[in-house]
Amino acid sequence: ANSWDLGTCIPQEVLGSNGIVTLRQSGRLRSLHLITHPECLDSDGYEDEIDLSPFRQLRSLCWKGPSPGYIEVLSAALQSNSLHLQELELDFVDWELFGDAFDGDEDNSPSLADILGVDGSPPGPYFSDIRVLSLTHVPIMT
Repeated sequence: ANSWDLGTCIPQEVLGSNGIVTLRQSGRLRSLHLITHPECLDSDGYEDEIDLSPFRQLRSLCWKGPSPGYIEVLSAALQSNSLHLQELELDFVDWELFGDAFDGDEDNSPSLADILGVDGSPPGPYFSDIRVLSLTHVPIMT
């Protein structure tokens, strides 16, 4: 399979550090589309721990509804795929959740640069192969 769609919550058994897709598909997967609820929690009230670091050959990444707890996971995936990523679609659904997650202060929430992993000037081309960029419900200027 070259594409994987997930809905609602991401089970650890699928994308966890020992998940099925992580172990068996990460080297061949070129497209990853995630659709989650920004407030999705597991049965214990915690976000599922997922690991996107093995996915280093993605050409397309789409994530609709990431929660604030997945920002580091998303940033790591973007950094490890930045040189060959051709399509990037991010829909944060409710940006105010990010302000609430960071000391309840929306001004303290991460910037788009923080999420994309661009802090100042990157050491080389960043998203040099990008063809499609879609950013929804995210402040461009902070």
